[in-house]
Amino acid sequence: KRRETILALEVEKGCKNSIHPEANLNPIERELHKISETISAFLAWAELENSPQQPRLFAHKASLFVRGLLSRWPPHQGERVQVEERSDFTILSNPQHLEQLLSNLLLNAIKHSPSEKLVRVFIGDSTIVISDEGPGISDSVMARLGEPFNKGASASSPNAGQGLGLAWVKSIARIYGWT
Repeated sequence: KRRETILALEVEKGCKNSIHPEANLNPIERELHKISETISAFLAWAELENSPQQPRLFAHKASLFVRGLLSRWPPHQGERVQVEERSDFTILSNPQHLEQLLSNLLLNAIKHSPSEKLVRVFIGDSTIVISDEGPGISDSVMARLGEPFNKGASASSPNAGQGLGLAWVKSIARIYGWT
């Protein structure tokens, strides 16, 4: 945060000294914010990946947790998700870890599937399965699945993430022994 603040002040100072300061500020500020978010997300992932401590465990009913998560999402996202329960079960985890894992998987499914198609969440037999009708993951990305900054073909789109979501998922799954 300190470096971001210093850089932001330098950008602002540079723009004030420019002939057309307002023309430069917004794109530079947006890029600075994006870089800052990427660095922060990477550092948080690295901390999780290298943390020797065992997480504090809480009991969560799978269906209640998924439905609670979706209820907090904006309607245009949550309405695309269909939850099907065969049998509910209890998950022992840190709630932030479980939310991060499910959010990353669900948002990827929403982002990479046709907007008119539903993303399905199946809960049963002590598993949660998330499926979509997107194009799938390329072989080159699949070979490095779960590595930070591993992005697919849509990486150049304006809504592209930082390539850290599935690294988070892999790390959280490893901590709890999930597959």
